[in-house]
Amino acid sequence: MPRLIFDSGADANFTFTSFWKQNKESDIGLIKITRMGTRSCNPIIVSPAFGVSHLIDKQIPLRIQFSDSASIEPWFYTLPQNKAGIFLGEPLLRKLRFQLLEESETIPTSLEEVFPQFHLKGK
Repeated sequence: MPRLIFDSGADANFTFTSFWKQNKESDIGLIKITRMGTRSCNPIIVSPAFGVSHLIDKQIPLRIQFSDSASIEPWFYTLPQNKAGIFLGEPLLRKLRFQLLEESETIPTSLEEVFPQFHLKGK
């Protein structure tokens, strides 16, 4: 099962090709994530905080469904490693109004009321 990672240091959203080749959908707690397709994109070089840089030329949209009536469908660049992770980058975190405070991390929307895991207390 992939982990949902809030990565405020990432300039875009990322996920791993290998996981989505084997799975069309995955559940993370109460959140359902579904691969919607794929597209070619202009090649970019991705340099992770740790590890080797990669030339990326594919993206996939993932539907992240928080409830029957609340979902988003952002695009994710696909990384070639054999891992499972979904990285929400800084632009999407801004759109979701993610806040990193000394005492807590929050997404201050109605999603927080529906899914308490969006409010992570402490460090």
